[in-house]
Amino acid sequence: MGNSVQKILRVGENMAKKIGRTYRSTNASGLVEFTGTKQVLNGQTVVNGRISYYGGRERYLTKISTQTQNGSKEVSRIVPDLETRFTYDGDITKITTNTNSQVGTHSVNTFNQKSYEYGNCGLGIYERTIDRVFAGRKHLGGRAVFSGMSERSITPQKKKVFFGADGKPLKTVYYNSRTGLRSFAELPDGRVIRYDEKGLPVFTDAKYGKKIDLGGLDKLI
Repeated sequence: MGNSVQKILRVGENMAKKIGRTYRSTNASGLVEFTGTKQVLNGQTVVNGRISYYGGRERYLTKISTQTQNGSKEVSRIVPDLETRFTYDGDITKITTNTNSQVGTHSVNTFNQKSYEYGNCGLGIYERTIDRVFAGRKHLGGRAVFSGMSERSITPQKKKVFFGADGKPLKTVYYNSRTGLRSFAELPDGRVIRYDEKGLPVFTDAKYGKKIDLGGLDKLI
């Protein structure tokens, strides 16, 4: 062995064990049941099994996770057909990272997830990044960035949600997919901020969020 240090495993520590969970789906009626196995080996945790949906539909999940230097990383894939793993409607691959960093006197927790989802019309690509800022253990707030392009779209979409210490949204900003500039913003109380082609605020109809035609009066004031 020399000077090397080897971890002494408890009996059966690296063996697979059966796991299961039943939960209610957020986008479909009825309960969803997962049955499968979990195994920890060489610093990686693998979960593998079957997802059974209300009505008899089934899909199959493989998920691998590991700890990184400043957080964790996880990759997963759900396939409709376990035997062939053909890419078609219902095939979803996700890459998720969770990192912690120090910015001045504040600590920042960053969650990032990229999702590749196949549907009947093609591939949808989505990404979300959530930054939470802390002073010690006190949560100060942060922002969430959502971007992506659905299987039925040819233009990407992007928005940023700024939230406070309680996690509730303070402002949601939408961006022009062609220019990358701000298009409009929404506040929780219903107010709307509209931006022009240069990304600057303009007068807006509060009810519909449309740019107001001032009829040239703005040139006279």
